[in-house]
Amino acid sequence: MVLNTALSLVGVMAHPLNKPILNKEGTKVISGYGIVQPRVNIDIESTNKSIYSQLMAGIGGFDVYSTIIPNFYQDVFNEGSFVGKGIYDLKVFDQILSNAFPENLILSHDLLEGNYLRCGFASDIELIDDFPSEFLVEVSRQHRWTRGDVQIIGWLKNKVKNKNGKITKNPLNLIEKFKIFDNIRRLWFNPCMLLLMLLSFICGNPFVTLLVILFIIFLPMIFYIKDLLQRQNKKLFTFKYYNNLLFGFLSIVCRLFVSFITIPYYSYLYLNAFFKALYRMFVSHKNLLNWVTAEDASKTIKKGMVNYIVGFKVNYIAAVLLILLSSIFAPKFLLIAITVACLFVVAPIILCTFSRRKDVVLDGLNENQTSKLKDVAYRTWLYFDSLLTEENNYLIPDNIQLNRENKTDTKTSPTDIGMSITAIISANELGFISDAKSLDLLDKIITTLEKLEKWNGHLFNWYNIKKLQKIIPFVVSSVDSGNFAASLVVAKEYCLRKNNINLYNRINKMFNDMDFSKLYTNQDVFSIAYDTVNEELSGYNYNKFASESRILSFVAIMKGDVPSKHWLCLDKTLTKYKKHKGVVSWSGTSFEYFMPLIFMRT
Repeated sequence: MVLNTALSLVGVMAHPLNKPILNKEGTKVISGYGIVQPRVNIDIESTNKSIYSQLMAGIGGFDVYSTIIPNFYQDVFNEGSFVGKGIYDLKVFDQILSNAFPENLILSHDLLEGNYLRCGFASDIELIDDFPSEFLVEVSRQHRWTRGDVQIIGWLKNKVKNKNGKITKNPLNLIEKFKIFDNIRRLWFNPCMLLLMLLSFICGNPFVTLLVILFIIFLPMIFYIKDLLQRQNKKLFTFKYYNNLLFGFLSIVCRLFVSFITIPYYSYLYLNAFFKALYRMFVSHKNLLNWVTAEDASKTIKKGMVNYIVGFKVNYIAAVLLILLSSIFAPKFLLIAITVACLFVVAPIILCTFSRRKDVVLDGLNENQTSKLKDVAYRTWLYFDSLLTEENNYLIPDNIQLNRENKTDTKTSPTDIGMSITAIISANELGFISDAKSLDLLDKIITTLEKLEKWNGHLFNWYNIKKLQKIIPFVVSSVDSGNFAASLVVAKEYCLRKNNINLYNRINKMFNDMDFSKLYTNQDVFSIAYDTVNEELSGYNYNKFASESRILSFVAIMKGDVPSKHWLCLDKTLTKYKKHKGVVSWSGTSFEYFMPLIFMRT
């Protein structure tokens, strides 16, 4: 669940205009909403697990540029469709549904619940869901959903059975019945396409028929291109986009290509689900509630190449029929039949390849490179090891200048201190120092920090490490506080891992005492600093997403000191350079782009 999503959903449900009003019989909500369904986006990491998930799930993540998306049923009929993730009125839910449905029948309850309770669609509230990376796992889910849709076919009638087996009036209106019908109608799309294709070789024109089928399948791409041409300039197609996600024109072409070569497979899948559901409903009365979650299916379903080849038997049958029918009834279209048949035959190989997980493989370092890097790390650690001393109150100096008389500086900053904390932890993990020494150094640093004067829990921008006094100018730097807070999070987790609860609690208190709301402006961005002498925030702000201040934003939202909308308020303007696109920073420095990666993913 996304941060603040629950609070937003509660707010929508609590609005007086959304209060659910029941009909006279108390069997259905007729005004307001008993359920609110937020927009469901796909987890961005899920979309990047395989080529298949990239194609079918889209880019994933948050939509930071728009907050409202259209929904046909909500826009036209003021009532959305429930897909199983949202918030509902518990009292109304129990009152209406406790005896509404017969036992051992309802597999897909979401649509019915949404129809009975009247579901509202909140497009500006988001949830993040997972998406299967493998084709076979995804189709197993589709099979279950189809069986569930078929098993509520009885709600197309005017009379239905309740929990006690009693015949009662069906409270669903025409639109709600149409939602059920529409789900069942869609399962016949692929079987009809396959049947039309086969019949065209007997009594039609296969070439024209295939063009019609391709037009129907590629219709979404046509609208996509039309939309791009309306919104973008002619240079759009000359840009190179990010390589880690397939999207745009190529993505849709590949997706619809997959849709075409899997027509026979999906035809069998949906027909199997349809007739299996009917058999279980009217004959066996068993296994009506049989289902497996996508997670469990991912663990149990065999996903090797052999399994794909065996599982696509219906594609081979369709391929043979195409060639056979063309040879007998339409020999002049034999080349078309062979071409389509070949696509059907290679479909399992393509889908298996697309479904392979895209594990991130980093180029390994050879022994010489590893040794050199470790030597650099060790020599870097020696800077901290030699200067984190009692004489310096275990505060790391900001710098050393070899060309001056007093080579070691006597001041330090929150970022300096934070880097010394992470350096100690890194030195331990690299084997340079023992657990005992690392925890001892951390303890001494925290002891010193507890003595320093602070402002709303924040360290001042500069301190004299000898006198432990703040240095002019008496300001609190927002980005330095963010860096320091991120270092404290690292230290907290390290202490937990080492079972040093006392030190953990002290660090946690220091972290919790930092109030980032005092550095936040009414423009929903952070000021760069607070001047404690003039008691005012700086007029300059951190308003770029590509900035070292992204750590500050992430930590402040995580603490709950600022609202999550701040993340969406950061400027993500794109620029182009040599046909590449990238997010604009203040000055285009490596520091701005790479500093956040010390603590967080890009």
